[in-house]
Amino acid sequence: MCSSAKRRSPATSGNTIVETMIIGNPNNIEVLLHCHCSPEPHPRFDAPAVKDALRLLLRAGCIEVVKKPDSEDERRYRTTDKGRAWVKALCEVEEPRAIYIDSQGRHLSLD
Repeated sequence: MCSSAKRRSPATSGNTIVETMIIGNPNNIEVLLHCHCSPEPHPRFDAPAVKDALRLLLRAGCIEVVKKPDSEDERRYRTTDKGRAWVKALCEVEEPRAIYIDSQGRHLSLD
């Protein structure tokens, strides 16, 4: 899904609704990873897409400001516990595999 919307999903107990963030697009992932790995400002900090991603990640509680100088363009960010959980989840995604299916819908094994 390529949106930065939030999705509502039932919690594991009771009738509580939990909002879960959809990371949305590769740019948001890249900005999150930059904040996780580097104490420096993002190299494209002035690009509208990076500014949008930073705002989204701040609102979602995935990153926080660690140094707030006079210029907003020079802010430093780091991941929060929630942001670190996202990075961990991204790092644990299994490698995609191709599956071949014949015209009758049977899976063809190449092994």
